[in-house]
Amino acid sequence: MRSIPPTTALLLTLLMAARPLAAGELLGAEPFDGYLVGSIVGQAADTPMLRGAWAADQPTQGFKVEEESLTYRDLATSGGRLVVEPTGRTLNVDLNTAADGPLAPRVDQGRLGVVNQPVYVSFLCRAHGTEVRGSQGWIGLAGDGVEYSFGQVWEQSTFSNTKGKPSDVPLDTQTHLVVLKVGVYAWGNQVDVYLDPELGQPESSQTVDLQGWPGGKDAPLSVEQLRFKANGNAWSFDEVRVGTTFESVLPLTVEP
Repeated sequence: MRSIPPTTALLLTLLMAARPLAAGELLGAEPFDGYLVGSIVGQAADTPMLRGAWAADQPTQGFKVEEESLTYRDLATSGGRLVVEPTGRTLNVDLNTAADGPLAPRVDQGRLGVVNQPVYVSFLCRAHGTEVRGSQGWIGLAGDGVEYSFGQVWEQSTFSNTKGKPSDVPLDTQTHLVVLKVGVYAWGNQVDVYLDPELGQPESSQTVDLQGWPGGKDAPLSVEQLRFKANGNAWSFDEVRVGTTFESVLPLTVEP
């Protein structure tokens, strides 16, 4: 595995350093840095929260790292970005769910998902087009046959998620910030979606834009992989972060 570039290593160190308890803990981040530009398939995951190599359905073309990072207001960003071409193939990578790994505070029996302890996942995304017919583009949380995905669900004209109603936000080609609050509860699973939340403000002041209910009471959401897919339109994804609170996955370049 290649070493993490000094600039990225410094950023990760700062982001994951000790902070007031209210801010929670950033458990891991994937800024798409430290990879060779070009196809990501077969390259070893270059962040501690992931393990193994990136893999894809055959044929494996259509998933590449580009140098330019996505940006969003004052959100801290670094590295490159992932571009998913509209091939209809699926890209996946395993989460590092080891008991002594960085995601351990939200891991149970080797899977991401602890009852009554939500995990927060943030990321940047951008659709390269707005085609609806025959189109989809998403990032997915997958495991045990239960998958949750967000982006453009099949032939939706708005941002949407699986196992839930679509949002009122039309699909466009701007960069969007998404925060998923992934909860596993005794009665089932619930994912609250914050689309373009107000940076520097607490979760309590934000609006939940849509919700999803993947699986059910007898099918707990146990996440083991990240997945990416696109048809119709290409998509870019960047700055995937996992943490214990809303604030922990939204580091800023300036003080709020």
